[in-house]
Amino acid sequence: MKTIWRGLVVLGCCVSSVALAQRPELTPATPEATCEVTPSVRVTTLAGHPFEVEPMGVYTLSRGMSWVQMRVGQSMGAGAPTLEAVAFKHRDSGCLISVDGNGVQYGSKLDCEDGEIQVTVTNALVIIRTPDQDVITVTRPPKPMDPLSLRITLAAKGNFRSTMGLCGPYTNPPAKGLVWVGTRIEKDVRMYARRWRVPDEVTAREGSLFYQLGEAQKRARGE
Repeated sequence: MKTIWRGLVVLGCCVSSVALAQRPELTPATPEATCEVTPSVRVTTLAGHPFEVEPMGVYTLSRGMSWVQMRVGQSMGAGAPTLEAVAFKHRDSGCLISVDGNGVQYGSKLDCEDGEIQVTVTNALVIIRTPDQDVITVTRPPKPMDPLSLRITLAAKGNFRSTMGLCGPYTNPPAKGLVWVGTRIEKDVRMYARRWRVPDEVTAREGSLFYQLGEAQKRARGE
């Protein structure tokens, strides 16, 4: 198993604009759907709908077999939203991984090895692959302090995949808007982003994968 050092993704709280697009329906020749986040925190859902996230905070992008969150920060000077870090958790194995400008951290490497989670690093990328054929790709910037970008690729399993988060549901045909619960479409993009923001209160910190990873590292050290 290769180790990764550098990279991460950041996520924000509110959405400032939305121009709804639509990805094509999946076919045997194109069995995967992707969710993408740019360095300026522009999210494109699994259904192909783009929107922008602005405030700082931790957000859930996708939660299913793979749980992915991002932390949104601000650029120096202009204070524009940037993608700072990304956290990943595999539901079955409990493998926890985070990526930021300082490198890659694990809650427990043994959990990741037991779960057959593959982590690969190249000059420009950090790639996490799961046995479920999910692929989380973090693009590293030329300078360590610059923001990252992120792509989450999910393999098709029939016409439905149980996922939720800012990336939206995984359905075929694709959702026709920003789906919040079931088939309910949220027309207010700011509210849609806010629904997937992890609250700042201490009582809600267990909902942050970054917090969970820190606690797992403490247990590994016997603290």
